[in-house]
Amino acid sequence: METLQYEVAFTTPAFLGDAERNGRWRTPPFKAQLRQWWRVAAVAGERPDTVMLHRRGGELFGRAAADGRTASQVKLRMDWRGGRLAK
Repeated sequence: METLQYEVAFTTPAFLGDAERNGRWRTPPFKAQLRQWWRVAAVAGERPDTVMLHRRGGELFGRAAADGRTASQVKLRMDWRGGRLAK
């Protein structure tokens, strides 16, 4: 398995904190944000093909469906080092 390490900053809204705006890194919302931006990039300059997006997104990010489950190819581990969310 290939391991890549990134430092990220959000320039679009993302709910990654609690009700008091304390940062709480959790992988599910972060992965959902990645998946959403993957969809945007996957159809850039094309007419969106929802069947293709669903199939390819499921192959990459995993899916749970009646006709079969697919494990995610994207594995995330997060490290929070004293950051905070802007108020």
